[in-house]
Amino acid sequence: MLPTRVVDVGDSAHNPKIYESLPGEEGIYCALSYCWGRDQTLTTTSSTLEDRKVGFHLDRLPKTIRDAVQLARSLHIKYLWVDSLCIVQDSTGDWEREAARMCAVYSSAAITFAAMDSPGNDTIMGGKQGSKSTNNVLFTRGWSLQEIALSSRVLWMKTKEIHWTCTSHSACECDPKLKKDDSRRRSSEDWALLWCRLVREYTCRRLTHITDRLPAIAGLAARFQVHLDVPYLYGLWYNSGLLEQLLWFCSHPMQLTSANQLNAAYAPSWSWAGCQGRIKL
Repeated sequence: MLPTRVVDVGDSAHNPKIYESLPGEEGIYCALSYCWGRDQTLTTTSSTLEDRKVGFHLDRLPKTIRDAVQLARSLHIKYLWVDSLCIVQDSTGDWEREAARMCAVYSSAAITFAAMDSPGNDTIMGGKQGSKSTNNVLFTRGWSLQEIALSSRVLWMKTKEIHWTCTSHSACECDPKLKKDDSRRRSSEDWALLWCRLVREYTCRRLTHITDRLPAIAGLAARFQVHLDVPYLYGLWYNSGLLEQLLWFCSHPMQLTSANQLNAAYAPSWSWAGCQGRIKL
């Protein structure tokens, strides 16, 4: 099912434009996982939404998004989901609705393009000339953890090569032989341990707003709940391992959020989500 809005990528004769899907409308689309960078010049707001539906020139887009449009065209996929264009950026209500649908957006995409080394305006095909793939700026962004984890197929765009992963295999240009991946076959205990590892990794990443601490992994939590089949409580799982999970600590100097940043109804004091910094469970 198509997300609420997608970019109709057009073709050489037609500019991209925002398309608002009908309720329950089916369609094939791809998604983009990337870092905005400092100069995100083209976004969708309440005042520009109608103009975006008419269309916009490809050369107005940041290079990362422009490359994603070209990739979608080359794969003959009509639609592309990009957060900066498909979510109304100045509408709290729209953001909350679309954030709640993030699990479906990425898990239902035919493929996700992951711009590994491209902050904002750099090309999806490897960033600035001479940059190294070890930079991996995408891995510093909090939201990208669930975007990648929820995707069934990911095309990783690295500085020197393209890497492919899916639910069963992986391959790269330096070693194109398909490798089988059985990591999805886990017991409930394995999923609980994996969650702890993901929290450790996730809390090393950056978020623009501390209030995104739980929403940015809400989709991933929904996926885990299918396997764990226990209640989810502010980043913790209510099962036999809850007491151990409550023994979290901040491995860097503790930074508790102030009351006006994060209230108790959002993240209680016993949840790691109320602490800024790297968490260990």
